[in-house]
Amino acid sequence: MITLHKPARHHEDSLIDPPTQCHVRTACIDDVPDVASIHVRSWRAAYVSILPAEYLNGLSVARRTEVWTRVVKQGKPNLILAVKGSSALGFAAWGASRDADATQSVAEVEACYVDPDHWRTGAGRALFQVLKRAAEEQRFQRVTVWVLEENYPARRFYEAHGFRHEDRKRQLTIGGQSVEEHRYVCDIG
Repeated sequence: MITLHKPARHHEDSLIDPPTQCHVRTACIDDVPDVASIHVRSWRAAYVSILPAEYLNGLSVARRTEVWTRVVKQGKPNLILAVKGSSALGFAAWGASRDADATQSVAEVEACYVDPDHWRTGAGRALFQVLKRAAEEQRFQRVTVWVLEENYPARRFYEAHGFRHEDRKRQLTIGGQSVEEHRYVCDIG
């Protein structure tokens, strides 16, 4: 059984994922600058050919810091962080699904980003292993995630980790550009 606790300091209450040798733990307020930086860096790298350059260049670590500070203080959604030594590698935010058609047994990955310098190192896999186990412990039976249609690397990642494409799509406007997201689902319970 896996239970995530808020750490008193960075190195307490961590979980080790043996295949990657990185720790995944609940993020604390001291982690917010790393989470904000990873969020901006990963968007700029992952969405470079999907979203307008002006929008990506305008992303602000300071604004992301405000958002993630609120998340940590509220405790919702759950925020976990993958670290190796003193380096933050990536994070995931998740909780009960916000989708109108979801039942109480469905969780949602609201955000999952790994710093571009650490792509393909196993940090994303470690985050998903811990996230799925924690969601199952909280009695969720499925996990969903929305992915930009043109984000093929992310779509392949989710498929490789047990997610399957559902016949659900939605239109969003990001940076003044219309984009389509696809919903993926993974049965866990």
